Amino acid sequence: FVCSVRQHVAASRHAGSRAEVQLAGFGKRAAKAEKTGTFKGKETFTEHMRAFASLSASTPPENKVDVYVRAPQSTSKRFWYVGKVLASVGTCDAASAVILQKRLVFEHAKLLQLELRMAKELQLWTAPINTEVRVAEHRQPLTSVDDVRVPKDVRAAALDGPRVGFEPEQYADEKMGFYVRLQEDGSPAPGSEVQTRFVTPENLGDELEKEGDKEVVALGLNAD
Repeated sequence: FVCSVRQHVAASRHAGSRAEVQLAGFGKRAAKAEKTGTFKGKETFTEHMRAFASLSASTPPENKVDVYVRAPQSTSKRFWYVGKVLASVGTCDAASAVILQKRLVFEHAKLLQLELRMAKELQLWTAPINTEVRVAEHRQPLTSVDDVRVPKDVRAAALDGPRVGFEPEQYADEKMGFYVRLQEDGSPAPGSEVQTRFVTPENLGDELEKEGDKEVVALGLNAD
């Protein structure tokens, strides 16, 4: 089981950068106002990326999660890693922060993968922050947050600032995306644990040839 290790780059740390523009690839017109406020496409996306960057250092691990998106109708059973979410201390829990940024997460997920772009329905799943390796090894199950409900007062307070943030996964080639195949409930199949072996992106091609038909994922690691 081979993982290509590469470094996440938070576009929010480079305002106006080319990466930021690519991530905020919404339509030219702002979407209509939602119950939680006005969604302004790229502007809203940028605000939440910057919020993640500015709040990350002061936010404890329990208020952060890795986020995965799945198309339940797909037969691939793939849970795609799409980024990280946080909630500042005293705002709400991490699961609620994911729901509050659901539209951002789904819009970005669709930009990353055709499978998600074509899906009629998408699901949100989470794992403890920076557990991509354990998830890849089938040692860390994912948790569904689709049934989480956020009170109106909490929603309003969290989106004022905002006090929740999103750090999107980034790559230009869909083949570089990280996914994991799990059971319907987000748990690894019994006995499916694997030992990952890390290689640099430069050596990934050679390792793919060695592995033959074995499954390979490109796994991004964050230094947080």
